[in-house]
Amino acid sequence: MNENFQKRTIRNRAQVSGANGKLVFSVPLCKGKSRLPITKVTISYDEPWPGHHLSIIQSAYGSAPYFDYYFPQVERILKSRKKYLLDLNFEILDFLGSLGYAPLHVRRTTSYCQATDVKGLDLRKYSGKEIPINLPAYDQVFEYKYGFIPDLSILDLLFNLGPEGQGYLRSIRS
Repeated sequence: MNENFQKRTIRNRAQVSGANGKLVFSVPLCKGKSRLPITKVTISYDEPWPGHHLSIIQSAYGSAPYFDYYFPQVERILKSRKKYLLDLNFEILDFLGSLGYAPLHVRRTTSYCQATDVKGLDLRKYSGKEIPINLPAYDQVFEYKYGFIPDLSILDLLFNLGPEGQGYLRSIRS
């Protein structure tokens, strides 16, 4: 929570697999975010991006086994019109944590922590880079067309595996 915003990172971007392959979309941010503390980065609503993002998600995962179950919650989050990017990200983490998809003990720091002070996986060093984790394949909506595509948004796992995704994530951590 006490870092400066970094462009071109997963802080405001996601990747999904659609009918035409991998799609990247991002939450638009207000100008002037460079060198701004992440707690002050605001989301822009000049364009109707929540509806656009929801259309992309619906197109990519509408036929996924758990889409109908989880989509209303994802829709509620994206339409919540959070002012700050950090608030949106924490709402997403809280939702995923409630499903067992993210640790419930994500540290919300009050001061900047050096990498040497962090126990566990410190994702800051992978900003904008692929995290070096070997992901086992699981069934995906467009797998028949493109094969298994790793490094997608957690939405891919959620809509394709549902509650079984928790076991999948535990198996990677082991």
